[in-house]
Amino acid sequence: MRASLACSPGENTEPALEAMFGSMGAEIDARDPNHMLPLPCLMDGQGALWEAANRYLPQHPLVPILDWLHVTPWLWKAAYLFYPERSQAALDLVRDRVLRILKGEVRSVILGLRRMATTACQRGQKREKLDKICGYFEANEARMHYDQYLVEGYPIATGVIEGACRHLVKDRMEVRLVDPKPKRSWLRGMGPKPRGGNNQWLENLIPV
Repeated sequence: MRASLACSPGENTEPALEAMFGSMGAEIDARDPNHMLPLPCLMDGQGALWEAANRYLPQHPLVPILDWLHVTPWLWKAAYLFYPERSQAALDLVRDRVLRILKGEVRSVILGLRRMATTACQRGQKREKLDKICGYFEANEARMHYDQYLVEGYPIATGVIEGACRHLVKDRMEVRLVDPKPKRSWLRGMGPKPRGGNNQWLENLIPV
């Protein structure tokens, strides 16, 4: 597992992308030097990440997969545009769409949501929100062939990885910076509260 917090002076995250994808590329080359094996690539819908994957791993046979954990929240948002929160009707809608998407019926789900909005005469903010939801699915439709991924035995969600990152990276790397004022702290660890520039707080890190 690797993480990178690098950024350029203008808060550009390109150095972090280069570090992460460069590291992945080197490891993949070591494991599969002839680039013969399919490479499942799970990420969220952020366009910059997919552009970086294509830029830094152009020779690898990537299998792009939209992380399932970034699908279900959008379905809940859609359900609550039609039914009250925590209602059985909302739950039924989400359950139905989840199963259909897992069967590869993404396009049908998108069209169905738009049809429901038209039938319900949705306008204004509700219609804008639904269009945003459908637009998200349309932008990632090519990465949502979950029926095929499951047949091949590919993972479709990163829950285990994100959980590990939360405990091993976040909890271990966030050190506390103690403020001189009593009963007040910043991050876990020891040292003075940093002042000034972008990455000066890194100088206060201590081994954990």
